[in-house]
Amino acid sequence: MTGTAMGAAQSTMAERKRIDWKRYLTYPNVILGLGWIICVVIGMAPAMESLLSIAMLGLALLLIRRDEFYIFLMFFIFFVDQFNYGSDSPAYRIYSYLVLIKFIVEIPKAKFRVPYLPAFLVFFLFCIFGVGSVGGIRLGLHLFADVFIIYAILIRLKADPPLFRKMVFLFGAVAVAAGIYSMVAENIISYEVGREGVRSEEIVRYCATFGDANYAGFYYNIAIFGLLSLKAPKWYLRLPLILALHYFLMLTNSITAFLAYFLCLMLFLLLRFPKKAVIIFPAAAFVAIVVIGVIMAVPALQEIDFIQNIIIRVSEQLRYLQSGRLDMFTSGRTEIWDYFLTCFRNQDILGKLFGGNVVTSAITGPEFTEYLACHQAYIQGLLDFGILGAIVVFATVIGKFFYKFVTYFTTHIKGENADIVRVVLISTMMWLFFGFSIDFFLDWRFMYFFFI
Repeated sequence: MTGTAMGAAQSTMAERKRIDWKRYLTYPNVILGLGWIICVVIGMAPAMESLLSIAMLGLALLLIRRDEFYIFLMFFIFFVDQFNYGSDSPAYRIYSYLVLIKFIVEIPKAKFRVPYLPAFLVFFLFCIFGVGSVGGIRLGLHLFADVFIIYAILIRLKADPPLFRKMVFLFGAVAVAAGIYSMVAENIISYEVGREGVRSEEIVRYCATFGDANYAGFYYNIAIFGLLSLKAPKWYLRLPLILALHYFLMLTNSITAFLAYFLCLMLFLLLRFPKKAVIIFPAAAFVAIVVIGVIMAVPALQEIDFIQNIIIRVSEQLRYLQSGRLDMFTSGRTEIWDYFLTCFRNQDILGKLFGGNVVTSAITGPEFTEYLACHQAYIQGLLDFGILGAIVVFATVIGKFFYKFVTYFTTHIKGENADIVRVVLISTMMWLFFGFSIDFFLDWRFMYFFFI
């Protein structure tokens, strides 16, 4: 190759790099980047909560005329409890009002997703007659408005594939910020485990920005496999986030999250490499066994804090399982499930069919005196919506999963938006799986993945 040709090639490559950076450093991306920095800073300076919350709302306002305003929601999914500009005044509430106004103004662009309308009717009736009878009609309307707002946001995102991809990337980035927050602010759960005559050992679990490490595991799994599923942005922009999220996932020390990770991995490999899955599955299992074997064979690795924590936690859970202590294996959930199932069984036929009990993340009815949460969305759905309402709600999300799964292989696998379908399938599966250990209704942060 002549010197002139080489020089021209180098010039072209340099020009491509410049164009790439210009594409990434756009006005909306800079605003979103500043929002990410604020999320990191708030863990270091909690005394500045009000000021930083106002700053976040200011950034949101700078995007209000752009479509990226809708994906600003990702910051509040993780940091809704951290951003308050006054006593009991979450910044999210102002943002949600602005979203509603923007959506109404742009309603001619909206394409309503009809399959969700029956579930919406169930949610509306529950909020008005269920929550309204216990917490007042205002709280009921607030809960329903939050559910409608995330539905409205997803209407816009699903109609714009590039914006949807940007949402998934931002979700992963904010999940990393939440992991940093948990370390800086020391948002952890710690307790000691041990047997009689054996020295007790401490288990530490990092909860991101939530009050439960399982919640963090739910979002981390979706973030990891969402980023892996995307075809854009470039891999070198996604890789650092994916690696960081794996570390934060391990810090949760959540058995549910670990099981969910392997479930996600199998689904991802099946979707991404369907023809090679038969070979990849056993190869991945072999690699996992080798990694575990190396860790157990090398004492120095076992002394690393987060690995030691995982070993203690897994060993404890295996001991409970071997001894038949399902109550301890499920962290007391079996007892809670039995209590709420008994409450359901003791109702009259109308209560069983139509629900009307109030067991939500926002408020629980006074008749449930022993426990305030049932730690399972399926039992919660029976109590809140009754058998008929629960069938409508769960049939909607399960039906969507199987419909998307079948059409992925028949229609989307080589399509332009195959990566988006993978994100939807993995997110939906996580919602269904974590429903066995988490109350979802009607927390808009979890309902977002019902509608995704």
